[in-house]
Amino acid sequence: MGGDTSPEQQYSLRWNDFHSSILSSFRHLRDEEDFVDVTLACDGCSFTAHKVVLSACSPYFRRLLKANPCQHPIVILRDVQQKDMESLLR
Repeated sequence: MGGDTSPEQQYSLRWNDFHSSILSSFRHLRDEEDFVDVTLACDGCSFTAHKVVLSACSPYFRRLLKANPCQHPIVILRDVQQKDMESLLR
């Protein structure tokens, strides 16, 4: 006999609480500064972040980071205050 005669199997995977789980994972990555790959500088301070998160949340950062591929860029944001950046990154 030739070939595989077993019926084709299909699987459906589901991740319960995906939304809360992914948010928790991103928070953990931010808090532990794991895999940070971009530095944001403003108002004499610097903040580490993740390019993929910035890109997902901001068309400005998506365009900027895509147009300037770099392993760990430093983005200088003029006229942005430290307290405003801290609020945005929380």
